[in-house]
Amino acid sequence: MLRVLVASSKGGCGKSTIATNLAAHSALKGKATVLADADRQASSSRWCEKRAVLDTAVLPIDATRKGWQQRIPEDAERVIIDSGAGIRASEIAEFLD
Repeated sequence: MLRVLVASSKGGCGKSTIATNLAAHSALKGKATVLADADRQASSSRWCEKRAVLDTAVLPIDATRKGWQQRIPEDAERVIIDSGAGIRASEIAEFLD
């Protein structure tokens, strides 16, 4: 499974836009794709909900809660992680382990 973390310490720099575009691209290529939304604004999750009826739907997971990684389906081929603003270097490892 490939994991991609979209992160920046700055808010409003396009993290959610990049994350949703990466997720859409993976889904359109036929990959089972999960979008882990670690941003309290939940923009990426709302985007996933709007695409839920499509054949190329992306599964949203709330990554603001502990244990989110256990909710990733075993058949997931791509996990795109949309971090929240203000992420610290010490927090990055928890998203990629």
